[in-house]
Amino acid sequence: MTERNGSLTAEKLEEMVRSWQASRIVLSAAELKVFDHMETPASSSTVAKAIAGEPRFTDRLLNALAVLGLLKKKNGQFQNTAVSSAHLVSGKPGYWMGLAHTEHMWQSWSRLTDIVRTGKPARALPNPPKIENWLDAFITAMQQYGSERALRIIDMLDFSNVRSFLDVGGGSGAFSVELAKRFPGMDICIFDLPDVIPLTKRFVNKSHVSGIRYAEGNFLDFLPKEGFDMVFMSHVIHSNPPEGVKTLFRHAFQATAPGGQAVIHDFIVNDERTGPPWAVIFALNMLVNTDGGDTFSESETRNWLEEAGFTDITHRDTGLNSSLATAKKPEAQQK
Repeated sequence: MTERNGSLTAEKLEEMVRSWQASRIVLSAAELKVFDHMETPASSSTVAKAIAGEPRFTDRLLNALAVLGLLKKKNGQFQNTAVSSAHLVSGKPGYWMGLAHTEHMWQSWSRLTDIVRTGKPARALPNPPKIENWLDAFITAMQQYGSERALRIIDMLDFSNVRSFLDVGGGSGAFSVELAKRFPGMDICIFDLPDVIPLTKRFVNKSHVSGIRYAEGNFLDFLPKEGFDMVFMSHVIHSNPPEGVKTLFRHAFQATAPGGQAVIHDFIVNDERTGPPWAVIFALNMLVNTDGGDTFSESETRNWLEEAGFTDITHRDTGLNSSLATAKKPEAQQK
C-alpha cells in the first residue's frame, strides 16, 4: 500500500477519480441485458428495440462499450468481444452471476459521504436505496465467488482427520459442494439462516452431489453441538461487530470436537490497517452495508480465538485477496 501511494501521479489520480464511469457503463449494460443481444452483429437501432431503449441513447452506450473493449464495431454493426461473450451473456458457464449484487452495492456505496458523517449504514439513512431481491442476488454472487475459490482453499487445509464438517453461514454451499466431490462419504452440514437455506438447496441440488445436510439458525444464537472435526467460517465474521465475532467463536468452540479445527476464511488486515489493499477497502463495504461489520486484524482474530479456548492459531495468505486463520480445539483431558 505504501508503494502504491508513492507511485501515485496526478494523471493516475485523475484516472482514479473518473474510473466510476467505466463501472457504471458496464453495470447499466448488464442490467439492460445488452450483451445477451450481441452474440451476432447488430445495429444500435436493433439493439434499442431488443432492450426497449431510446435509439440515440442506446447507440451512445454501445459506442462507449466498444471504446472499453467490450464490443466490436464494424460498418455500424456491434458484436460481443471474446471477454464479454464469455462473462456477460446470461446463461453461459462463465457468466458473472454477481453483477446484480454489484449493482446493489453501487446504490449503497453512492451514499458513502452520508454514511461516514452519520456512522449509519445506507439502509438506515433517510431515503435509503430501494433494493429488490437483495438476498437472492447476494447468495448468487457468493456462489460465483465461492465456486471460483473453493478448490484452492480446500487444497490449503488439512483434511486427514476430518470426517465431519460444519459450514457456518454456508450461503450457496459452494465450498461444501466441492468438499463433497473431493471426499465422498464425509458428513457435511451447512448451517445458515432459515431464509437462506432454500437458496442453498437450490444451488446444491444443481451440483448433483450427495452427503450434504442442512441446519437452520442464527450463529449468534447457537451452532449445532455435534462435535465436528472442522468448523469452517468463510466470509462470515466481517458482517458482525466485535462482540458478535466473539460470540460466534465461542459457539464454534462448542461445536468443534476435541482435537478438531476451526477455520476462518476472510479478509483480514494487518495490525496497522495498511494492507492487504482489498481487505482495507472492504472494511468500507461493511460500514456501508452492515450494522457494525468490519474487516478485523490478525491480532484481533487471534485474541478472540484464544479467548474462546482455541490454540495453535496460524494465519496464511491464500493468494486470492483473502486470508486463512486455523485454530485447534485442545484434546479432551483424561480424568
